[in-house]
Amino acid sequence: MTTSAQDYFDQLRYLNEEITVTYERLNALQSRFDKEISEIYHDIERSDFDLTDGLQTTLRLKEVLQQRRAVKDQLVRIQPMYDLLRRNFRRVNDEYLRRSEKGDQVRSSLNSTMRIEEVFQRIEEESRSTELSLVNV
Repeated sequence: MTTSAQDYFDQLRYLNEEITVTYERLNALQSRFDKEISEIYHDIERSDFDLTDGLQTTLRLKEVLQQRRAVKDQLVRIQPMYDLLRRNFRRVNDEYLRRSEKGDQVRSSLNSTMRIEEVFQRIEEESRSTELSLVNV
């Protein structure tokens, strides 16, 4: 079975939503880690700590920095997809809807009720029928 334009459009819309949610979540996480790093820096500035406190603070800072690095790496990777969809999805959406509406009007005016899924199904049935005919020869 071949995929219809509507199926592709639905997949594109779903992908756009997923990438947007992921991008926003990663952005929020990066901001959260930036704030944690800033808080640790302020703790270091204000504190007179001993060797044990210094080690604990350093380990805490390292953990937060590593988490931030993982988030930032993923954010950098998803950024091109996010930018592409953000810039173009509205135009694709509007154009798809306009063309779908126009196609529906033309089909209606010509009393053409056959859907693409029916065409694919008939072709598939014909193909199976032809294969069976060849096997029986």
